[in-house]
Amino acid sequence: MSHRFISTKRGNVSLHLLPTTKYYNAYLTVSIVNNGEINEQMYSLLGRLLWTAGGAGLSESAKRERLCQLYGASCTYNIEQKGSNQILSYTIKVLQPSDSEVGSSPSREALKLLSEMIIRPSGLNCFDSERLREEVDGLRYAVNQEAHDPSSLLKSRCLSYIGYESHSADNCKDGEEAPWTIEEHHIYEAYEKAIRLPMHIHIVGNVLPSHYRDDVLSWFTPPSPAVQEQGDAILMPSGNNIASGSSISSENRIPSASSTPYAPLSSGKEHSLMIEHGNFNQCKLNITYMTHVPYGSPAYAALFVFHKLFAAGPMSRLNRELRRRNQLVYQVMSELDRFRRLMHINTGTTVGNMSDILSIIDRELEQIAAGKLDAAEITQAIEGVLHFMKVGIDLPEQEIDIHLDQCLTGTTMDTTDFLAHITAVTADDIVQIALNLEKAVTWVLFPNETLDRSGKGA
Repeated sequence: MSHRFISTKRGNVSLHLLPTTKYYNAYLTVSIVNNGEINEQMYSLLGRLLWTAGGAGLSESAKRERLCQLYGASCTYNIEQKGSNQILSYTIKVLQPSDSEVGSSPSREALKLLSEMIIRPSGLNCFDSERLREEVDGLRYAVNQEAHDPSSLLKSRCLSYIGYESHSADNCKDGEEAPWTIEEHHIYEAYEKAIRLPMHIHIVGNVLPSHYRDDVLSWFTPPSPAVQEQGDAILMPSGNNIASGSSISSENRIPSASSTPYAPLSSGKEHSLMIEHGNFNQCKLNITYMTHVPYGSPAYAALFVFHKLFAAGPMSRLNRELRRRNQLVYQVMSELDRFRRLMHINTGTTVGNMSDILSIIDRELEQIAAGKLDAAEITQAIEGVLHFMKVGIDLPEQEIDIHLDQCLTGTTMDTTDFLAHITAVTADDIVQIALNLEKAVTWVLFPNETLDRSGKGA
């Protein structure tokens, strides 16, 4: 499936084409990969700026008019995290008539629009100041929201403890907002880096590869670095200084549960229980496990089945035991961080239930590791994963996403391979995943006020 892409590379730009008459539309995605070269919050800001203010002389109304001229094409923007890679993507879906002229086909015109937005921001090497300040304010709001969201805070704490950089883990003190300071020229310095990061252009549709190579690659080739003059100061939080290469001020950190600095957690390190008190409405819990299963490895399919059986979804063991049978929680959330080889389990409860919840989670994992499985639940888990994958098997967006994963990891596994591996998963495979699972850290947020099992003040 995804291996049918025809790839060409020049400098930092890679072009991947999948010629097919299967779809009436053409699907074009430009993905820029940040692997820590730019601060993640600065990168998010750049993504929004290019989306709203990018393009030499392109106002929002001009962009909409260009899209309308392309048979009413739709354009979307997305930013996501895949392991240590932060992926900034711009996608256009455009009608691609089979009789389109080569030089002015809708897909080529759509690519030109994307290149203008990304490679030539508005003005003379300058984003619109008013728009820039609006996006800075939007980012400030998002950062403060994340800083006070217990689930995001817990995940960030655990990632930082294990050794991954996580800016959310060290936001301003509970209930406070730090002053915001950043220089405008930092944004342009980061932009000059961003357009030289690895850039993947995917095109799926009725296109001829010979018509989409040299000129398209040249459209996305960055110009020589521009010398930027220092601009006016723009307000950003000093506790989350997003200038490229800047560090977080220690005086603006939330006190962590441990006084020792975060350090990479090597395999075999003893599991840690971290307890933190704060102004939280309920007791929140996050357990992070190391799976030790690389993306695309022989055990990768078994990991998905294990995850479905153990923690993911309403039919998992943890939802059955914690929510339906013992009524200790409203829900259990679980996430596979497949590129970092991690699994996160998150839930909330009253303080008095915490020890029972931890015991049940450990017990259910031990039972799976001991082989206490029945054929019905294995079949149910396999069918659940197959259904999840088959829902999007014919979507071009999934083809592009999987091929990008292949580019990032160097693997060749596609959806067809993965589905075949899923159906072949056995009870022994699931047991082996459970045996190799390593609990890295449990982080608990306790309300400042002591609560009883009913949730009322003790």
